Amino acid sequence: MKRVFNKKNLLFSITAVCLVGLIGIGASYAYYLANFSVSNPENANNNLTTTSTTDVVMDMQGKYAPSNTVPGFKGVKEVVVRGLGEKNSIPSEASIQITPDFADFGNDVTWKLYKSDTPITCTSNVNEGIQYYDEATCDIPKSASLLLEGGAESSYLNITVNPLTETKYYLVVEYANNGDQSSQMGKSFSVTIGLGSKVKSPIDDIIAQLDTTGKCPTVNDDGSVNVTGVEATDGYLCKAKDAYGDSYYYRGNVTNNYVKFGRWSNDAPTLVVDEYDGEQYDSLDDCKNHSDSGNCTELARAGKDMYWRIVRINGDRTVRVIYDGTSAHSNDEASADRQIGTSKYNYYLKKDNVKESTNSNIYYDNAGVGYMYGNRDGIVESATQYSTSSYTNTIAYYIAKEYTYNASTDRFTLKDPIGVLGSAMTSDYVGYYTFNSTSSSGSRQYVYKITSVGAGSSRASVGYKYVTYGTTSKEKAQTNTNDSTIKEYLDNWYKTNIVGTTNEQYLADNIFCNDRSISSNKPSSRYNNLGYGTNATANRWHYFANSSYNNKMMLTCPQQNDAFTVSDTTNGNGALTYPVGLLSTDEIVLAGGWSTSNSGYYLYSGQYWWASSPFDSDSGAGVRGVDSNGIADDGYDVDYSDGWVRPVFNLKAEVLAQGTGTASDPYRLS
Repeated sequence: MKRVFNKKNLLFSITAVCLVGLIGIGASYAYYLANFSVSNPENANNNLTTTSTTDVVMDMQGKYAPSNTVPGFKGVKEVVVRGLGEKNSIPSEASIQITPDFADFGNDVTWKLYKSDTPITCTSNVNEGIQYYDEATCDIPKSASLLLEGGAESSYLNITVNPLTETKYYLVVEYANNGDQSSQMGKSFSVTIGLGSKVKSPIDDIIAQLDTTGKCPTVNDDGSVNVTGVEATDGYLCKAKDAYGDSYYYRGNVTNNYVKFGRWSNDAPTLVVDEYDGEQYDSLDDCKNHSDSGNCTELARAGKDMYWRIVRINGDRTVRVIYDGTSAHSNDEASADRQIGTSKYNYYLKKDNVKESTNSNIYYDNAGVGYMYGNRDGIVESATQYSTSSYTNTIAYYIAKEYTYNASTDRFTLKDPIGVLGSAMTSDYVGYYTFNSTSSSGSRQYVYKITSVGAGSSRASVGYKYVTYGTTSKEKAQTNTNDSTIKEYLDNWYKTNIVGTTNEQYLADNIFCNDRSISSNKPSSRYNNLGYGTNATANRWHYFANSSYNNKMMLTCPQQNDAFTVSDTTNGNGALTYPVGLLSTDEIVLAGGWSTSNSGYYLYSGQYWWASSPFDSDSGAGVRGVDSNGIADDGYDVDYSDGWVRPVFNLKAEVLAQGTGTASDPYRLS
């Protein structure tokens, strides 16, 4: 039987009508009503007859037309999909198709489609002036599944309909109260819902490329991946588990994962850099006059298109991409254009996300490895000796029984210091404080506490540990209160180039992993792996993927607190403001990066760029990255100033509407 689609779609409509009202001083509420209705045109069901014996029926009985609909309103309509036929009929493949018409309402109107056995209800309370809703809530059962959500863009959901079944879907529409919306008076918006045949997505075409020749790394029973080396020659697609399901990742010399999406702001400044070391300059002449290498490049990006490379198809079928320049660069091309600029990973300490007036460096605290981190909360001594210093027998070094700490400057000074020759140092001085200095004056962000003294023929060996004002527990260090320097950099870039553009609607929410989990191994005696203050701590990525301590690559995030998301608090932490982040070293290794040079894989850029994976904190916090030779086994101190930045997005599948993914025909919206 021929597959037929009945075009009598269901209609969900809203019309805004002006109502006289007042705006109070200091307020900017919209002041009009809107008519809100849901109907089934011609009282017709929406039918899909298929070649199988299961026919599909969509039913939305009656008209839904609540009165006094104003900004702040939330409404819901039940939609039932039934499978008709006999018990043993073959299931049908179909799609629910949603087509909004919100042209005059910007981002003020949004919708969500749920599947639920329990009814979803919405209630609203209108303020006395009938200007807006004081409160609008929807009772969403915990058992309900959110299937789709969006704004003005059309969307679809492929479904399998079994015979003799009835599935209830609920379309929730929200009309946001966003201040003065008077420009929307008299305008209308609608959502059309219908049934159609199963839609084949570009995602399906990509997944169909999954390698079956045995090139992919082995997947372990726990879902992690056993990578044993570099991939610079071949390019192919592999599969692994992430938090949302099966993820399909590109590996190696891939040439069909190009995406053109977004455009630099017309106000984007021209960047002048030394491509050798990443140093930025005010002008090309300034760079040429002061650069050691003379390899100066002027990057003018204003108004230019953005190109990306697909890293993987996420388990929720969104598309994870990394920035790759203003044109389609070949895999082996070294270019500063493949990054947006340079930034420290972390630098000045913050409190409650405001930079502290002391200009203190976060470098000394375990908190520094965080994409976000917690407030410092007390004086903390390292639990183990950090190192030793040599005190020459004939030279006096200054030590003190006590120190003073000035919170306004975040500086320690020795209280009533005494000078002691190296030859006179004995175990009696264990517990004293020092800067290991021959000067009696000075102050620092830290002070040393003497832990041991050993005499020698020409010098004494003095053991010491750090004392700082810092985080006093791992939980405090890893609390997501303050933005890191690189997060602030990425957020500002996102606000300038994405927020308020039509491209913003295509961003999806998915995890960016800043894996702060601590290694099961301690590299040396000074490591106690406590994870706070200046305690020497080896994070999981202290060891590279060729170590027995870290040989399982994963697309899941070991700690939910490190799984950065915007609103997903089921799988992530919900701590982000904007859906932008960095790649993890796990993803880089899966993409082909290794502890050897690699200019053949698609992530090579010829520059050092930051990953999101903490390395360790050993008198200084460090984070992984990829170096200028494409080596993934690299790490830098978080206050390194010349690390390049490559934003990572999770995009909705609609972005791949056109193109084949090659450099000359990239995936794109249109």
